[in-house]
Amino acid sequence: MVVAALEAIDEAIAVCLVQRSRAALATVAALGADGLRRIHDIYYRGVPWAAPDLRGAGREIVDVWSRMLFELAVANPETYLEQVAARRLKLTTLEVVILGAIDDPSATALLVRCCRERDWLIRLHAVEGLVRRDDPAAVAAVEAAAKTDCSVVVRVAAAKGVARRDPPRGRALYLRLLDHPHLTPLLKQEIEHELEQPR
Repeated sequence: MVVAALEAIDEAIAVCLVQRSRAALATVAALGADGLRRIHDIYYRGVPWAAPDLRGAGREIVDVWSRMLFELAVANPETYLEQVAARRLKLTTLEVVILGAIDDPSATALLVRCCRERDWLIRLHAVEGLVRRDDPAAVAAVEAAAKTDCSVVVRVAAAKGVARRDPPRGRALYLRLLDHPHLTPLLKQEIEHELEQPR
């Protein structure tokens, strides 16, 4: 990548971090595969760059970085999937959320694999990313999570996915979940709301 192009990408990133506006985010999202590679390198590898003064910005800056990475990854799925494969590391929650927004067989395969991770939050986002996919492996992973996942939160999310595809089976799963010993009042309310919906 030529220096001028790199400087333009870094400038767009800096503006987005300072302004935190939709217009600045749209500019970053339009940077293409080179922009994605640059943000990925800064975000994950700590590549040095001329960062703006962001002292005192706190958590909001992390959210802006995540949003920039999400927008660029969804706009450039092939490049993003190559980067994920090249890292060969355990996927982060952000990566699983991004994969859920990418309609690609390799993204589906990674999400199915994530349904077996130890971290319930990873499994939850994997299920949420799979519920609208027709791929047989995705359907099977969601159904398995609805029946056997050790986290009731993941099971409820998966049951919603089953209910979208097969309302009677989803209803049966919801009714079984009402007896789950770890069901929280909020999850119970969520299930009861789903059961009241006409199908």
